[in-house]
Amino acid sequence: MPTRDRDLISLLETQVTRYSDSTLYTFLNKDISSVANLTYVNVYERAIVIAAALQQRGLQKSPVALLYPHGPDFIVAFLAAILAGAWPMPLTRPRGQEWSSVFHTVVISGADTVLTLSRTKKMIPETLLVASKVQVMCTDTSELPCDVQRWQRPDVQLHDIAFIQYTSGSTSRPRGVIVTHENVLHNSASIKHSFGCSAQEVCVSWLPFHHDMGLIGHIIQPLYAGMPNYFLSPADFLGDPQRWLSAISRYRGTISGAPNFAYALCAERNHSPDIENNLDLSSWRLAYCGSERIVSAVLKRFARVFRKASFNESAFFPCYGMAESTLFVCGQHELSSPQDGPYPAVGAVTDNDSIAIVDPATLDRLPEGETGEVWIKSSSVSPGYFRDPKATREIFHQNLNGITGYMRTSDIGFIRDNALYFVGRLKNLIKRRGRSFHAEDIEERVESALIERGIKRCAAFAIAGNEEDALVLLLEHDGSTCESLLTTVPEDARALVCDALGIVPEFVHIVPKRSLPLTTSGKLQRAICRDHFLQSRQTLINEREFAQADRELLHASK
Repeated sequence: MPTRDRDLISLLETQVTRYSDSTLYTFLNKDISSVANLTYVNVYERAIVIAAALQQRGLQKSPVALLYPHGPDFIVAFLAAILAGAWPMPLTRPRGQEWSSVFHTVVISGADTVLTLSRTKKMIPETLLVASKVQVMCTDTSELPCDVQRWQRPDVQLHDIAFIQYTSGSTSRPRGVIVTHENVLHNSASIKHSFGCSAQEVCVSWLPFHHDMGLIGHIIQPLYAGMPNYFLSPADFLGDPQRWLSAISRYRGTISGAPNFAYALCAERNHSPDIENNLDLSSWRLAYCGSERIVSAVLKRFARVFRKASFNESAFFPCYGMAESTLFVCGQHELSSPQDGPYPAVGAVTDNDSIAIVDPATLDRLPEGETGEVWIKSSSVSPGYFRDPKATREIFHQNLNGITGYMRTSDIGFIRDNALYFVGRLKNLIKRRGRSFHAEDIEERVESALIERGIKRCAAFAIAGNEEDALVLLLEHDGSTCESLLTTVPEDARALVCDALGIVPEFVHIVPKRSLPLTTSGKLQRAICRDHFLQSRQTLINEREFAQADRELLHASK
């Protein structure tokens, strides 16, 4: 490997020497104006100060939790932990007082130090700090105890841990994915090759830093390829998705992307004609889409809405990936689907051993065109979950036809004409009368058909019934549709699913705006939806039973 590809520290040192005072990261406010930037030298010099302090605390080869708002302090702290030889562990900074789950993750990981800012520390309940015995180190204080001259460059090997990336927890509890220096450098090289990255590119992103797409795709990849990156905060994007497109337009972004839902938000919002007339998206040559199931109709609608802004549909780059494979598995230019199915291709399969479709029950490899579990094999694949040997054995280091080193993705897909098609999650299968249905299929059909009726999102899942599982649909409305238009929606949803799939949902309920739980990366948390539904249903049953008991008691007293 070239010198810069030995490890992340070598990469940083090489790029600092090469690009020096060039701006690497620029942070934007709500008005899309620059409010802070980091040059290569800036980020390195600031990180070394914190790295020295971490080493003096003896935190080498140990996890260090990062709890930061979206901003330059996160990037500096992340690289500082790596320069110290520690293992940064980015976590979601909660809103309000919901800190208990975060500190549960910290305790389970074995981390005894949290890096954060002074204002964030003030939000953490003192009882949690005492109970967890975790030390909080604020990196924005002038009293940061360290002697920079005592910093020693860690002796890092390719197979050493670089950082610990927590999964989003859309189908199970979040798990800490071990990402080695080899993993991240191999994945960065794959992204650079597939995306065609160079120092002439300009990246724009609003994606959260604790999410693999934001961390790998827009912090590490720009560093790796020498590309400047402009950042919006996730909150500013959600407040007005138009800001994302305005940033691409103003700074002539060439590479940017997001999960499917972000393109849907941009296409669905009512846009000011003045703003739309000022948008110029002609520079956007690669609009990647991944992290969740890709819906072709959503991307095509986005392309139609922003055609006047010179967005070219050929810029779409569907891709497939996950934290367990660092980030990127495969991708391809153009939006294409097989004639007999709604699923867009999410990447070219150039090596028959790198991606396989496997029967999840027999663990036999399936022939081309058949649907099964996606297994992957690559130097980007993690060695396993941090401090979770049981889950590691279940997912990683699998044997397929005598070839070892495969990882089970729990995703369902198929390969046709050397292209991978993603169908859905294995855990989101709904079985009815001997047939299997994907929750994503049901949700997409309902959302597409009822979007004009004010239905913004659908959650489909099964609950145990007396003789067979019952299908539940929770329909989240947009908050602006009048009640009279919503009264017939449940029956229309039932009829739609029955006509399309031949099954009838037993329960269809409309729920308030923004009430369906999502992960921090925007994925629907169906397991939590199911728990909430069952809990509310049991509460209703109990209330009815109590009311009946009261009536019986009243009757007996007469």
